[in-house]
Amino acid sequence: MYVKLKEEFDISTCFHFEIKRHAVCYSLLIHACTFYISQDGVFFSCDNGTQTLPLNFQCDLLPDCEDGSDENSTLCEGITTFPCANGHHIRLDSVCNGIPDCKDASDEYDCEQSNGTFTCYATQVVLDRKHVCNNVVDCEFASDEIYCVKNTTSTYTPDPNNLLQHFKDISDDLSTYENFVRDYYNDHMLGRVVSEDPADWYGFAAYSSAPDYSDLEDVLKLDKNEIKELGHQIEDFVLDCSFDKQVCDLQRDFSLYHDDKYGNCFQFNHLDNINKSEEALFTTKTGAQYGLRMTLFLEQNEYISVYGRDSGARVVLTPPGLAAFPASEGFTIKPGMITSIGLKKKFIHREPHPYGTCLEDLEYDTPYGSSYYSKTACEETCIQENMLKYCGCVDTLHLEEDRCMLLNRTQDECKQLIHYFAGKQLLGCNCRQPCNESWYEPIISQSLWPSNIYLKNFLKQLHHQNKKTLDINDATSVSQNFIRVEVYYEELNYESIIETPATTFESLLSNIGGTLGLYCGFSFITIVEFVQFLFDVLSVAYLRSTTRRR
Repeated sequence: MYVKLKEEFDISTCFHFEIKRHAVCYSLLIHACTFYISQDGVFFSCDNGTQTLPLNFQCDLLPDCEDGSDENSTLCEGITTFPCANGHHIRLDSVCNGIPDCKDASDEYDCEQSNGTFTCYATQVVLDRKHVCNNVVDCEFASDEIYCVKNTTSTYTPDPNNLLQHFKDISDDLSTYENFVRDYYNDHMLGRVVSEDPADWYGFAAYSSAPDYSDLEDVLKLDKNEIKELGHQIEDFVLDCSFDKQVCDLQRDFSLYHDDKYGNCFQFNHLDNINKSEEALFTTKTGAQYGLRMTLFLEQNEYISVYGRDSGARVVLTPPGLAAFPASEGFTIKPGMITSIGLKKKFIHREPHPYGTCLEDLEYDTPYGSSYYSKTACEETCIQENMLKYCGCVDTLHLEEDRCMLLNRTQDECKQLIHYFAGKQLLGCNCRQPCNESWYEPIISQSLWPSNIYLKNFLKQLHHQNKKTLDINDATSVSQNFIRVEVYYEELNYESIIETPATTFESLLSNIGGTLGLYCGFSFITIVEFVQFLFDVLSVAYLRSTTRRR
């Protein structure tokens, strides 16, 4: 990734310009053939050709190249250095630039520029500080970007003992916090970004440490109204739809659901969207023609940069009434294909107390768009409630509370710790399995769509349906923007798993009674036999004594 130039200038030739800084005038000669600009900053090559170092390592009175070429007297002639408090030297033009180049940050103490501005060296154009070191050249000779070196190491590590003091009512085991710091905590290294609200997008893009910018997902914090307005609209997203050979009513059959990651989601045949006087849609036949069939329009030209890294549609299959969680459930289908999803319903019944711990009451107050209980909804609600309690913020749009800020180290550290606790089951959420649970097992198959022979007719029909599709006129754009999906039952029977008690209370009493009767019967017979035996012994003894007397 190279710096984007706002103004044309040829970096393939050497150029020379005067710099005035702190009342010291000197010349700076930059050999463009020996330095390059990347997403990690500006670098130069040593004369030996084997080393590449950050540009601000030049002329700092410390030989960093093995051949000492970074401190060449010709190169460094006229360049003044600044002594850091710890004895290290840096280039004078790195002082008071809003970036701590000294390890002790002494180059940023007592700076006159306290108004958050930066002055271009050659032209004296004044810029807002947020435009400095953001990988976009704003000054004529790139002086706002040349000496920026991106810090690629973590600059902050939480203190396990401090975490223990704040969260000891969750866990008082120090090793838990040590493991969190060592194995889980992620410092986003975005300390140079100017602000998050409003977002300094140039800064976030410049200092993102993830190759796919996935660490910036939490920067965008839209509320439900903004997502509803900016996200996919049902009339554009679903170009045609039928269920059981009947045309869908988009407003009646689909309900809008907002997701933190996927934005506007549309739930078909959701119970909360069905009038009490009406019944949920159902089919009595198997096969794709009697199921749900849709053509989806992805509108890739409206995707937003780092938030549109992949294209496709996320599908989640739930019984009517349950909340959907696309980020953790479901699967993604890709454009340019027809995806057939055959369903097999499965049902499980679990025994409640005293045989198990399942939950019988399925009514549940959750902010995730459903009044029915599911274990996932319970766990997500528990995480957000604990985050609000300990961090003072949440990371979901479903609660009308302040959102956790990525640049606020305290909130970000706390948010990560709450998720870590949840993974270790330390939050005490007590989210039990429901006693009765249904789910669908999908069997997925795909093929290319539309076919070459059908493409012309499809485009003609497409342009008539939606004016937004008028720019789509070839097979490539069709394969990138459209999905055909079919959801149907493969068979109308279902698999049922039912727990039954191995021993009921009645059978337990019966077994106990039978066992006691058996043992009592044996005991009575034994006593009678013993009495008879004793009587026989006494009789024999008496007869013998009587015979002797005679």
